[in-house]
Amino acid sequence: MKYFAILLLFTASCANASESGWGTLRGRFVVAGSPPASPELEPGTDQCCIDAKPKSQRVVIGADGGLANVVVYLHSRKTPPIHPDLAAAPTEPVVVTNKNCSFKPHVSLLRIGQELRLENGDPTLHNVNAALDGGEAFNVVLPVEGQQTVKLTRPQSLPAPIACNIHKFMQGFLVVRNDPYMAVSNTDGQFEIAKLPAGEWQFQLWHETGYLKNLGAEVGSSDRRGRIKIAIPANGEVNLGKVKVPAELLK
Repeated sequence: MKYFAILLLFTASCANASESGWGTLRGRFVVAGSPPASPELEPGTDQCCIDAKPKSQRVVIGADGGLANVVVYLHSRKTPPIHPDLAAAPTEPVVVTNKNCSFKPHVSLLRIGQELRLENGDPTLHNVNAALDGGEAFNVVLPVEGQQTVKLTRPQSLPAPIACNIHKFMQGFLVVRNDPYMAVSNTDGQFEIAKLPAGEWQFQLWHETGYLKNLGAEVGSSDRRGRIKIAIPANGEVNLGKVKVPAELLK
């Protein structure tokens, strides 16, 4: 009986800790060393793509070394407490556009319950082939000025690739999560996740070149899977500072 009382007290303490407040996580990813050269894309024979001259988005680096398209999200086996302002999935859709023979944005963030809208902004035929797990994969053909909506029901453990089978050089990524606690770094390498539940949580650091492993931040280092434990303060913030990504990780 005493054991069960202690267990209940411990469970209540954990619940109270996760509900005692909300905080913010932010930081900036920068490349350390000489970045790899961007490969030239072969646009094929489609005149639309030849005229668009698409560039590789695999490694996008800002003028001062900021690394774009780094994905950061809360990694938990269970759905974490969610701030009341974020309880419902956004009503506006996530829009992925085929434009200038590229996926825009290159990395899209989608919460379960949110609509995904696929659009074709080019004067040529495209398709979107998404390699999602759990029976969620889809392959949508988009004629000129065409659009189609998709509703996903299962989160993905990692960002999933999307491709155009018609133009094989086109690639993007879709991050599908149950909760709103995810972000992608901008062209300056900066990201922010607000209204996180207070407490110690594990976060995933990911880039399409692989896990961002063994990265040192002001609050600790990521492990070999690119995961880092961070204590989120109630009504405060954690700044990872300038997180240096070795150039060799991006090859």
